[in-house]
Amino acid sequence: MYITIPISFTDHLLTLLHGNVNCQGHNEASVRNNVIDGPVLDTADTVKPIPDEHLRKPVYLIRIGNIFQSRFESLGDLDDLERAITLKRIGVDLIPRDNSRKPDALNNFGVSLVTRFYRLGQVEDIEDAIISMDRAVRLASDGHPNK
Repeated sequence: MYITIPISFTDHLLTLLHGNVNCQGHNEASVRNNVIDGPVLDTADTVKPIPDEHLRKPVYLIRIGNIFQSRFESLGDLDDLERAITLKRIGVDLIPRDNSRKPDALNNFGVSLVTRFYRLGQVEDIEDAIISMDRAVRLASDGHPNK
């Protein structure tokens, strides 16, 4: 049995949250506490009870990961990048190998690893990024627009 998720509402919420992450000209603490922390964390928790078999769950996880990564890029909190990588890794793992979204998800995940490599300089991050992006290229069909 699947939980009924109002997909358009969830997609809209994620779009709104992502748009609010880059709030320039505002007090950083205010932005973090009032605009970002609560809604993003609540949204991440909302996805947990969705069964792994649900077709949209990987999309939600990766989008929420993108929000955390945007927040990291705006505010510089490494915990946000770690959350982004964790959520994206789970999302990528949930996408079947033959799904047309898998190459883009692998590339997106690889970009997050590259970001962490630049921040921390850990060689395993760049190695894992190369593996992820190589898999993306190999899985992409010849007609894939990003190949």
